[in-house]
Amino acid sequence: MGMLSSQLRVEREDFARALYPPSCRLCGSPADGDWCALHALELTETRARCGLCSLPLAAGIGGPGAWPAPPWEAAEVGRRRTSWRRCRACRTQAPGFGRLLALGDYPGELRPWVLALKSSPRPGLVELLAGLLAARMAAAGWVGDPSTPLALVPVPSHELRRLERGFEPVEHLARALAPRVGGRLVRALARRRQTPRQGEPGSGSRSANVVGAFGLSRPRWRGLGRLGPRVVLVDDVCGSGATLSECARELRRAGVERVGALVLGLGSRARRQVAGAP
Repeated sequence: MGMLSSQLRVEREDFARALYPPSCRLCGSPADGDWCALHALELTETRARCGLCSLPLAAGIGGPGAWPAPPWEAAEVGRRRTSWRRCRACRTQAPGFGRLLALGDYPGELRPWVLALKSSPRPGLVELLAGLLAARMAAAGWVGDPSTPLALVPVPSHELRRLERGFEPVEHLARALAPRVGGRLVRALARRRQTPRQGEPGSGSRSANVVGAFGLSRPRWRGLGRLGPRVVLVDDVCGSGATLSECARELRRAGVERVGALVLGLGSRARRQVAGAP
């Protein structure tokens, strides 16, 4: 009976593949899995990374491709070293957003996926990216549990930008991710004012652009300390780190002790802005 059941299941799967051949979640072209050869995602990490900001360490520094430990786990500190390695910038000043976990580097193979996420609502693409992020979080220990759930706080767009798009891509991603990592979506932040896009005329420095740009979405979030010790900001890309630092500052002012950050893409030239200790 067991062999017959297995054979029937295989036949059903073969029939489904014949009826609905697998296609790339990004471009829709025929594929063996979730992506085609042109849009393949190679997410296996082999380089040593900073234990705070996730940037790859200098060439020649060996070791496993480990991503940062969760921000709620204290590092073992010795006389001259900690239990994780830091890049040169983080040895001088810790990033304001605490520890950061990323799916991969940006730009690169992630770029078309991130652009597609932000261009239009695509549930299949969101589910795929959420699943990849969840696997990365599970491998690094960034998950919640029934006794200590994870609070996922999406970095919000301005209301005008949301109306222009017609949806909120980062919020969609966080909502799809939450049940996979033992968490819940918490829309605790709001963007108080529109900020120029990086590189636009008159945009100034990224850190200056975002100062005072975020606040709590509702007065009731002033007691955010009750969310527990596992609070993680979610965004699509970390460029300079200024936006994440400003959002983390607001959460700490509301009572959150430690804030982590989670992004799809990590900019290779990220300039982290300090907004307090991690």
